[in-house]
Amino acid sequence: MASPSSPTAAPSRQVLICNHNTCHQQGAERVLQAFRAEQLPAVQLEVRQCLGQCGNGPMVLILPEGIWYSHVQPQDVAAIVEQHLRRDTPLKEKLYRELHPDLVDSQNRVWGWALLGLSFLMVVTLTVMGIVWAWPSESTTIGH
Repeated sequence: MASPSSPTAAPSRQVLICNHNTCHQQGAERVLQAFRAEQLPAVQLEVRQCLGQCGNGPMVLILPEGIWYSHVQPQDVAAIVEQHLRRDTPLKEKLYRELHPDLVDSQNRVWGWALLGLSFLMVVTLTVMGIVWAWPSESTTIGH
């Protein structure tokens, strides 16, 4: 039986890259080449015909964690490798939101509320300054 340090030991992770129709058209082969260029000894790269998330690719699935990345481009691979495969922290910017809303949306909700608040303050400030009117007057005709 192989020891963990032997070259024949089973890889600790798998990186599955979809190369079916849409993912292939969107550059999955280049993504695969970028992963291969990283030379990850404890990671098994596998090309799959379909990962079932068509239209969101190229898709990358990292096992055993079950972390999905969408719209992955070759320039994203180094960050995924460094942050996820070497530091064990998923790269939030490329996570597939449909399957990881808990990992993605907590930070986005904070930014969403911040932007909403900023927008409100801008409208109030511009209204007070007389630059814009926040609400149309009764004499305003919309669509004419």
